[in-house]
Amino acid sequence: MKLKAKVKGDIWQYVILAICASFLAIFLWFMPVQDSFLKDLEFYLRDVWVRFNASVHPTDVVLVAVDEHSIDEQGPWPWNRDKYAALIDYVSRDGSMVIGLDLLLDIPKDSDKYLALALAKTKSVLAVYTPDTQGSKTTGYGIMVEDIERPAPLLAASAKGLGHVSLVYDSDGVIRRIPSFISDGNSTFPAMSLVIAALWQGLEQDDIVVSHGKVKVGEIEIPTSNDGLFFIGYIGGPGSFPKISATDVLTGRVPAGVFRDKVVLIGVTAPGLVDQWTTPFVAQGGMSGLEVIANSTQAVLDGAVPSDAHWPEVVGMVMLAAFMGGLVGQRLSIRWAAFFLVFGPIVLTACGAFVFFLINRFVVITPACLSWSFVIAGVIIFKALKFQTKEQIQACRLKKMAQVSSSASIRDLCSMFRELIGAKGVIGIFKQVGEGFYIKSSGQIPDKSIEEISDAIKVYGDLKAFKANWLVHERHRWHCIELASDSSLLGLFLIPTKDQPDFGLEEKELARSFSVHAAVLIERRLLLEKLNENCEGTLEIIMSTLEKKAPGLIWHSKQVAQVARKLAQSMGLDDDQLELIYRAGMLHDLGLVGVPDYLLSKKGTLTPEERVWLESHPAIGSEMVKQVPQLKECASIIRHHHERYDGKGYPDGLAGDEISIEARVLAVAEAFVSMMGRRYEDSVKEPEVILKEVMMELVRCSGTQFDATVVQALLDIQGDIICKEKR
Repeated sequence: MKLKAKVKGDIWQYVILAICASFLAIFLWFMPVQDSFLKDLEFYLRDVWVRFNASVHPTDVVLVAVDEHSIDEQGPWPWNRDKYAALIDYVSRDGSMVIGLDLLLDIPKDSDKYLALALAKTKSVLAVYTPDTQGSKTTGYGIMVEDIERPAPLLAASAKGLGHVSLVYDSDGVIRRIPSFISDGNSTFPAMSLVIAALWQGLEQDDIVVSHGKVKVGEIEIPTSNDGLFFIGYIGGPGSFPKISATDVLTGRVPAGVFRDKVVLIGVTAPGLVDQWTTPFVAQGGMSGLEVIANSTQAVLDGAVPSDAHWPEVVGMVMLAAFMGGLVGQRLSIRWAAFFLVFGPIVLTACGAFVFFLINRFVVITPACLSWSFVIAGVIIFKALKFQTKEQIQACRLKKMAQVSSSASIRDLCSMFRELIGAKGVIGIFKQVGEGFYIKSSGQIPDKSIEEISDAIKVYGDLKAFKANWLVHERHRWHCIELASDSSLLGLFLIPTKDQPDFGLEEKELARSFSVHAAVLIERRLLLEKLNENCEGTLEIIMSTLEKKAPGLIWHSKQVAQVARKLAQSMGLDDDQLELIYRAGMLHDLGLVGVPDYLLSKKGTLTPEERVWLESHPAIGSEMVKQVPQLKECASIIRHHHERYDGKGYPDGLAGDEISIEARVLAVAEAFVSMMGRRYEDSVKEPEVILKEVMMELVRCSGTQFDATVVQALLDIQGDIICKEKR
């Protein structure tokens, strides 16, 4: 079956499109480019989700900040280290669980002994620093750096742990991740938040276990990326954690119990002394490093560090989105495909957000959205090209049918129908004038089958009886398509079931559409045969046929003929021209015999195919009268009465004097009668008012649609016409 093969071909087109879109989206995502639009867009979406998911709630972390107020009261920075010792002693006595110092203490001082003593009495973590982590080599466990700034030896020995506070910003300059470990080749230090989590659980720093894809700290598992980084897991923006000024602690202005069972982070937040980092909460301002470490620590303690999708998941998401796009797109019209071009990425983004909120896992969305968009855009292009091709095929088919109508070739009808549905053979049975039938075939039809059908028709003598009796019993052998007008059965197409067992919905729809046109052609042929057999009374036969086709057409045609003759007479045309114009006026809509019945009564917008049919009636009428000797002189007038003076009419696009004067007169007369008739039906206005409106419309179209000379002539005789109508 040609149609089934075509459907399979379409499916493979969409499969290939989905595969190509997937590979392109994957390449754009994984290509080694520092600044990638896709990655920046992905970062933006994730920041939106993080901000939406943020919730300020009672935390396990409290900040002791060296802020502007502290410096005003305690003196300029840096302070003597015995003040740090005093801070630690106070916090420790208040019942803190773990204390982390985000302070650079690399140079030994005389006061280190006081600080060392304070550190030794509590679970404390000191910070190690690296000047810059950007551009450093990544491993599966963290990053390699050239230099690490450690605390003074006495302090390092007194603390329970050492953890780095180095941050890594992404290509868009936002801090989202922290290295699990940093190493200079000699020493390796975990992130401070990981060390705090170990001490919080009563473990040692050495109990932190790292493996590919995760870090385990006691009962807590932290997911890491392939380069050994983990997400900070922001619980909120600046100001989300309780913050107490260091000077308030040193002066005893802090209520007892504030630090009980808490992780206390001590560090500098005063503007000008520390950097302000850009975070997903950039709209709320910069965030100090102390607050960033607090967010990371809280997320680690809660086991709420987000995980990231690995590359197999990214590839799977992209492929799934592409194939879903192909599956959805191939079932949609162009308009709905354009809607899903926008709506699809919105749905994918919503799904990604849902997964993040549900299981705290980032799903890579942008390459999936890109592959979806590529596929849907491709589908729209495919469908647009197919639509254009379909329109071209339709135009060719209509043109061929017009040629068939001119030659009235029944064999051509059978051949066209066979090619249309892809059948091996077709038999056509067509009514003729009188009692007989034409039986024609096209393709591979055995003579025995034609003889059998011919004998059966002779037995029943009527197409309806033949179909109701013989075909009912033989329906397992033949598919049957009727060719019928509103009044009678004009013919049948028979297709052998053995050659075409699967006569599906699309084939049936094509066959039905073709049968409507074929019935019209047969009806027109019958009329021509009747005219050739009855030369006398030709005009009466034609008008009787037209009246059956479209009731009221005789009255309209007579009005047009009378107005056209009156108008031509006022313009000084000779008697032969007057008679010719009158006959053409009576027959100007003869071509409507070649238009399907339903079109003549249809209201509303016509389809492109219907418009072609309707606009073909002047040419059809012209071809018909050419075959009647006593009427053939009217042919050119009938053919051109819908041409426009500016060349935008049909069927030949003639302009100006290329259109005969008779056709120009008939065009104005036909427009006048049609507009008058419509306004009489739809209006309660007086005839004189209606006439004035119609004449104004004709004048408006003068020189473009109509010949201005003819319109002026009608203006001059309008009084005679309206008086005649009133009488």
